[in-house]
Amino acid sequence: MNWVSGHILQNGKYVIDKELGEGGFGTTYIALKSPLDTKVVIKTPQIKKINSFRTDEEKQKYKEGFREEALRLALCPHPNIVKIETVFSEDSLPCIVMEYIEGQTLWDVVKNQKVLTEKDALIYIKQIANAVHFIHEKGLVHRDVKPNNIILRSNSNDAVLIDFGIARQYISGAPLTSYSTDGFSPIEQYDNDRVQGRYTDIYALSATFYYLLVGDPPPLAWVRKPEKLVPPKHRNPDISDQTNEAILEGLKVEPTERPSSVQEWLEMLPKVIPLTPPLPPSPPFNFEVVYLDVRGQERNREQRKAELFEQVLGDNPVLKLEMVKISAGTYLMGSPDVEMVKSQYQPSNLTERPQRKVSIDAFFMSRFPITQAIWKFIAHLPKVQIDLNPDCSQFKQDENNPVEQVSWFQAQEFCDRLSHLTQLNYRLPSEAEWEYACKAGMENKPFHFGDTITTKYANYDGTESYNYEPMGEFHKQTKSVGISGVANAFGLSDMHGNVWEWCADPKHDDYQGAPLDGRSWEIEGEANNTILRVLRGGAWETKAGECRATNRKFVRPHRSRSSFGFRVALSNLLSK
Repeated sequence: MNWVSGHILQNGKYVIDKELGEGGFGTTYIALKSPLDTKVVIKTPQIKKINSFRTDEEKQKYKEGFREEALRLALCPHPNIVKIETVFSEDSLPCIVMEYIEGQTLWDVVKNQKVLTEKDALIYIKQIANAVHFIHEKGLVHRDVKPNNIILRSNSNDAVLIDFGIARQYISGAPLTSYSTDGFSPIEQYDNDRVQGRYTDIYALSATFYYLLVGDPPPLAWVRKPEKLVPPKHRNPDISDQTNEAILEGLKVEPTERPSSVQEWLEMLPKVIPLTPPLPPSPPFNFEVVYLDVRGQERNREQRKAELFEQVLGDNPVLKLEMVKISAGTYLMGSPDVEMVKSQYQPSNLTERPQRKVSIDAFFMSRFPITQAIWKFIAHLPKVQIDLNPDCSQFKQDENNPVEQVSWFQAQEFCDRLSHLTQLNYRLPSEAEWEYACKAGMENKPFHFGDTITTKYANYDGTESYNYEPMGEFHKQTKSVGISGVANAFGLSDMHGNVWEWCADPKHDDYQGAPLDGRSWEIEGEANNTILRVLRGGAWETKAGECRATNRKFVRPHRSRSSFGFRVALSNLLSK
């Protein structure tokens, strides 16, 4: 007998809310977890399935296998795999506790929309394929990839595997036809004598991809064995030839004829997802600029306008990269030999000298540090050089928080993927560009606000005063970009604090011999992985002095921290 609403598990730690349903192998429930009544999903083997075994030994083997593989899956943390919280036993049943995810399954999404665009289908299938590859690397086989087992998180482009064919390999003595999923199961899942492996999941991935683009599952594998599959492009002529071929290869009836790995299959897919062309420059946007005196009091507030270029990412009009035009100019880069702080002259940092004039060509810079939402979208695109973790940030309260725990190499990979996607030359700003953009005309002032900053307008450790301003707050984490509601004179926000921002340049001890044209100051003959790189702007964990426009931090390019982020630059809007 299945559990009913109100049934208590683990001495009150979990209370069954309702039964979600029964699949071929398990029963799934929504439960409330104490003490906050947090929703979780609990899955158990079907009682009637256990009772169908002939001997107690078979029953025990099935339950132990269910539990053991659940524990192994718990060791597979991945942003596109449902999180397994714990495994326990109740009424002699192994129980898997998983996160509860709000959203729609891909099966329902397609039924509502008829078919997906190739762009959207590629985004989702690549996310799931990377998750399956991760499972394979752990020595596991999923065995139950299908649209009903993939859910799209609400208000997100993230596709998540929410179920596993955990029990399939422990069923013996019964034909697997009774457990296969029509259209998504390969031939080996209809025959007990055939071995299942990675190729099993490749077939299911291809069948799922077929369904997303055609609107129906492919014909049953055992039915079409003597016949060739009708190409999906014949059902949907908008599919690219490359996608069509990848699906056909993955849906080969015989396992030996399919790609040998998920990575091999992914290589067959289009490398660049078709993207709507960039929007033309938007009308000027309005923003407020605030200037502070040495006591942190507002001495002036101005209304300004700036030119904005919006790069829409995907079909969600809210997900866009805002690029602000930074006009050309010449400025004093670096610090003077002495600076006035608290009515006293203090020597400036030697790494910020000698101060000299640098000319900057016009360019575009992202209005905010790259957010977690934008990072996730780009991280799911095909890699150029290295993998990116879509869920790398420590502070996940809001997808509008800046992405962090990003190394210099990862920031470069982000720029490469964004450039491949848009056919525009996105890159990290040079040090000279970053400082020019930060100062926004405030030469020989430590901040674009003026003589000091306060935690009302920037996110940093305000427990010590920089000048004569009162001590402020220390939030000990990042905050949503632009939350202060103000910008500098160029229209850029969060240039001081929140996260350190990577620049393109390698470390130089000072500015002796530095270029005067704003380009990145590279070191000839040095390998990228051995040179320290530059971070600017300070972060949520730093004191105000480290947030100064001229301050420089040097870090190895493979290092990442919960205070390391970045923003991007664009020299022009011409195609590559």
